[in-house]
Order: sequence, then structure tokens, then C-alpha cells
Amino acid sequence: MRRSFSSSSCSVRHLRWRKTIVKSAGQAEENANVERLVIITPHNRDIRKEFAHAFSAWHRAHYGSDVRLDYRVPGGSNDVKRQLAATYNVYRTSDGKLPADVPAGISIVWGGGDFTFDQELKPLGVLQPLHMNAELLAQFKAAFPQPTLVGVKLYDSTAENGVPTPQWIGACLSSFGICYKPGRLSLNSIAGAFATARLG
Repeated sequence: MRRSFSSSSCSVRHLRWRKTIVKSAGQAEENANVERLVIITPHNRDIRKEFAHAFSAWHRAHYGSDVRLDYRVPGGSNDVKRQLAATYNVYRTSDGKLPADVPAGISIVWGGGDFTFDQELKPLGVLQPLHMNAELLAQFKAAFPQPTLVGVKLYDSTAENGVPTPQWIGACLSSFGICYKPGRLSLNSIAGAFATARLG
């Protein structure tokens, strides 16, 4: 069986948690102040819902407060890239650089894989390095003992003074494979083509 992996990644340009007043009919006043994290993503509703539930529970357990994930879904990965380029291009100086503090309102880019982040978003200059404290750095090194898995990058290898400061980190891996039974395949006319095809 041939197995291929892709990495769903996330990164930040300006990660700022904002206290916002979130009010809806019947909402209690004590629940009005909720942390909000704005995430641009190509992921479908089911994936967004599952991660929102898990992240909110984790945040509540670690920080004692709720967080609302505010998803922006312009379409697929290419649409995310186009929206980020359009959003940040209005802030570029005449020499094409971005100022240090861009008020774009996007906290995290999530989804798209290692190619999207490393080859498309990183060159746009819209990602920022993640500076980790000692505890987070130890967790990072334990979670990622190697920078790749079967040739797929798990995180950006940017470092400052020998300390990892990745601009993106793989959040989850998915895989697919092709299984076949040679005896059964020989009954079909595609057997020869399949047997000689190099899946690579």
C-alpha cells in the first residue's frame, strides 16, 4: 500500500486575542465578555465545529474562560491565499514591505498544507514567527522530534539564535492509501496498466 501524507497547518500574522462583547438574545450579561479568535480557513463546517469544540474546552480548562472561534471561509486554499494577499496588499509600503502592526483583523490562518504555507503564504510576508516560552518550546520539541514525516514538512524551520521560531506548524495529518489484491486485479483489463504504474 502506498501512503501519502499531507499536513493541515496554521499560522499567524498578528495573533491578538481580543475581548469583544458578544451579545445575542437571551445571553446572560456575565457571559458577554468572550475571547474571540478570528481564523481564516478552507475547512468545511464539520471540521471547524469539531476543532472549535475541542479548542474551546482546552482553553476553558487551561485559562478558565471561553473563547469564540470566528471563522472566515472564503473558499478553498487558493481563495484563502487570494484574500490574504488582497487584505495585506493595501498596507504595503511603496517598497512592498508590510509595517510591523497591520490591523488586518485575522488572528490565524488554518488549513492548506505545507506547500500552501511554505511556498505560497510565507513568500507573501503575511506570516509571523511564533516565539515560544520555555514550556511551549519543550512541548514543541517533544511533539516534533523530526521536521518531516515521510518527506512532508511538519513545521517551518525558521530559527532565531538556534531557537525554533516557526512561521507555521502542522496542526494535523491526514493520509490516504490504495489497497489492492493482485489476484483479483488480474481479472480486470486494467491490471497491466496498474501493475506498471509508478505511484509516486
